[in-house]
Amino acid sequence: MICASKAARYHLPYGEGFDPAGTPLPEFLNSRWFTRGWTLQELIAPVEVVVFYNRDWKRIALRQKISHVLKRITGIEENVFHMFGTAGHRVGVRMLLSQFSVAQRMSWASKRRTTRVEDLAYCLMGLFNGHIPLLYEEGERSFLRLQEDIIQHSDDESIFAWRLGLAQLPLTRTTGLLAELPADFAGSGHVVRGEGLGSSSPWSSTNRGFRVTLQLALCGRLDELYHWRRPKKLAFLSRYTKKSNDKSVPIYMVTLNCSSLQDQDNNKLNDIRFLPVIWITRVSKQGQYARIFPQELLTMELAMSRARKTALQTICTQD
Repeated sequence: MICASKAARYHLPYGEGFDPAGTPLPEFLNSRWFTRGWTLQELIAPVEVVVFYNRDWKRIALRQKISHVLKRITGIEENVFHMFGTAGHRVGVRMLLSQFSVAQRMSWASKRRTTRVEDLAYCLMGLFNGHIPLLYEEGERSFLRLQEDIIQHSDDESIFAWRLGLAQLPLTRTTGLLAELPADFAGSGHVVRGEGLGSSSPWSSTNRGFRVTLQLALCGRLDELYHWRRPKKLAFLSRYTKKSNDKSVPIYMVTLNCSSLQDQDNNKLNDIRFLPVIWITRVSKQGQYARIFPQELLTMELAMSRARKTALQTICTQD
């Protein structure tokens, strides 16, 4: 099967996309086709051959031949563009995509835009085998519903491995455990699926949020929580302890059951795996929890995590 993508219909009226030396031209690199939400599925279409054409239907290149350029533009790993060969017909699209964590697939869409905000969620249903009603005018709620649908059939904790891109958030601000938009996963492309480190307890939806079992550690003195390679990474915790009006509110560190292929200094790793870490706090007497410090997503060495006192605990989180 062949899929023809008119990748240049917006910003590349003429030309071949590459110069004679094989270097991609700026017009191709900056084409709006690579930033539109609905074209993500076209880019990773589960077919053997994807051909790019310009506005005049002049052939530019095969997807497989320019996979390194596509990675540079989109951040999607090259193997994604090669995995739908003959194996795709035998194994199936769903199984092939399941090799990539929820966070990785969300990161593919993190820089994409749609005319209607609801379509940021609807255009991703195929990536996650999702099925949610199309309810326009609901705004960002659509992306929350997509994530709720994902957790109904997946226990991949990388769905919680996101961070807000706002540096000047109030320290005491809390959010739900789920992200607000795909853009929150922009820095999560290195987070891969876990390998049996967490709980097998099922997650469930309730009228107060959803219940999930996570690996928690109660924080003591927050600025001395763990021996990180770069202690200044925890400076925000120290600031919080100084500004918080209620020192009795417990804050928990959550070690997610997934792995990071980067350490906390963003260095790529070959053999040492790091675990993503987030923080939650109790926000009601009924035992409801929310995420605190949502602008932070740090990592901790696997060996260090096993040496610390943590426990699996089932919590109810707010939407």
